[in-house]
Amino acid sequence: MPVRIRALTTQTEAVVSDQLHRGLDRSDWRVAPHVAVREVVRVEDEALTQSEIGILNFGHFDFAIYPSRLFDQKPAFVVEFDGPTHETDLQAARDIAKNALCARAGLPLLRLTFDDLTPLERRTMVAWIAERFAAHEREMPELVRRTRHELEDLAEDGADMDMVVESCDYDTGVIFDLDHPFPENVVIARRLLDRFGIGTRFVVEGLAAPLQLEVDSWISLTEDGRVSESVVAERRCSVRRGAEVLHQFRAKARMAWAHKVRNTGPAGGIQPSGYGYDMWSGESMRWVLQRLEDLNCRYVPGADPHDITEAISLYNAMRQTERWAVANL
Repeated sequence: MPVRIRALTTQTEAVVSDQLHRGLDRSDWRVAPHVAVREVVRVEDEALTQSEIGILNFGHFDFAIYPSRLFDQKPAFVVEFDGPTHETDLQAARDIAKNALCARAGLPLLRLTFDDLTPLERRTMVAWIAERFAAHEREMPELVRRTRHELEDLAEDGADMDMVVESCDYDTGVIFDLDHPFPENVVIARRLLDRFGIGTRFVVEGLAAPLQLEVDSWISLTEDGRVSESVVAERRCSVRRGAEVLHQFRAKARMAWAHKVRNTGPAGGIQPSGYGYDMWSGESMRWVLQRLEDLNCRYVPGADPHDITEAISLYNAMRQTERWAVANL
């Protein structure tokens, strides 16, 4: 049998690697490919299933993200690309075992598909997630310190702290999200205005444009897959000229937000996030608790899937509007 030299990554994994590097480019964070699971996860006095033992001994993560090029610290998160081969029963079982090991270790796992590599102007969703992660690790300690100091000052001044908290003005997650919008939304909004006279909320002078793109608040749905559960942001959209509706459509974005730690059977399709229950009813709470037992809900810091899909669904709304405008205006 001939001995050959092989590349470290597949062509698709190379694209993922490139996008991760683009997002982390201005930071000290480093991307390590094909890292053995046993080099990342240590198991002590823990009962494992046969599948988990197999993954621990012979599996690898497509990528692990480390704080520096020295690779002498723990990774912040790991990345898996789920291509077509991940649809088989055997591979799904392996993926679930890997999810479970990450859950036990408290390790965030980012699972990606081909859709996450789709170019959105000058970025992909993967690159933006990496950008937000690097910004989160760089900015959040100071943001938390400053916010805590301001809250302490308000308390000393006798402010109604219940109202302060309810306002979300000092919610560090909200502040971070507002500070880091999806940059491409402004790019495509400007193009819609300049080429077609369609205004959006992203460009101030577009508010007086003859045509307006109106986008409703996003609806949160969940999509149950074999290995992961995805959050789906859906928006009702319309292009109007005054009161006249020229075009109506829906725009969506999805991202895997939690990963199954045990096989719960076939994928269950799309459901409203609340599943129609009173959120605090006994039936609903039992469902929530059971669901949390079945899922690893740790996501990449700074990249809450709900925030990501909310922003990308806006981009998709404007992109669909642009396609319609090219054909009809």
